[in-house]
Amino acid sequence: MLVSVTNASLATVANGGRIASYNATTGEPQDLMFEALDNTTCGTTAPCRLDHEIEAYNPATGALIAWVKVPSITNGTVIYMYYGNGCAASSRNPSGVWADYSGVWHSKEAAMPLADSTGSNNLTNATNPPTQIAGEIGNAQSYNGTNQLASKTAGVVSIPANNASQTISVWFTIGVADNGTRSGVNFVNGTNSGLQFGQRNSTVCFWQWGGNVLGGTHANPAVGTFHYMVYTFDGTTHRPYYDGAALATANTAAQTGTPSQIYFSTYDGTNELWNGRIDEVRISTSGIVRSAGWILTEFRNQSSPGTFYTLGAEVAN
Repeated sequence: MLVSVTNASLATVANGGRIASYNATTGEPQDLMFEALDNTTCGTTAPCRLDHEIEAYNPATGALIAWVKVPSITNGTVIYMYYGNGCAASSRNPSGVWADYSGVWHSKEAAMPLADSTGSNNLTNATNPPTQIAGEIGNAQSYNGTNQLASKTAGVVSIPANNASQTISVWFTIGVADNGTRSGVNFVNGTNSGLQFGQRNSTVCFWQWGGNVLGGTHANPAVGTFHYMVYTFDGTTHRPYYDGAALATANTAAQTGTPSQIYFSTYDGTNELWNGRIDEVRISTSGIVRSAGWILTEFRNQSSPGTFYTLGAEVAN
């Protein structure tokens, strides 16, 4: 669950707020924690501490972008933020938040590398890196369609085989609405197999190495507007989604290679470079197939967090 709020109480004490323990080196409000108080939300005996990751925090304004692992969300779920205890140790745990992912790239960085929150596959490019820019969630990366890219071409670990059950998601904008092929996010083995997302024949879609489109496509959106695309494969059926809505499915035979290279903008380091922004790329661990309900809930939460939840009044503990 994305928690994106700006609240004066979440500023540091020095700035008139209540965050009492702030690590200026990491940009972390250390005494901020999330909990649930009921068994259903916890998924176990309540109360429980909820794993979280801080993507961005402004100590002067109390602007916070955090990802919280909530085992169960329904209409009426309540979680709690606790803060103001200067003696509290940090409870953030990105590896817990993203335990069933093989890669999570918030794409927030001002310089290379683009960090993978699972700790496995940071992306680099010392020659022509992308440019930090405002994203759908915090910052994103902008690619110029000419030479900018981010990649990991050796030592890739844990990415599911192309024919394994999995889920891939990305927020993106396009920089030009044409019929060219532009590869935005690519998990490939560099020879004859891969899963790719991008623009193709005036649409946005997912395809496999060689060009076979995996399920339905969507017409190129307006230039500069963020949209959310997700792809799932259950071992038989390819299911793409656009802004939470299911597109046509396909049963195209899946390629069998295991990715050894990851590219954002291009599939091979040279060709089909992306023109536009890329934000919040994720790929699940092998075997994780997100449901249509999960994907729609993600879209609603991430596209409009302020209407997805209501921030309750502050209560002294």
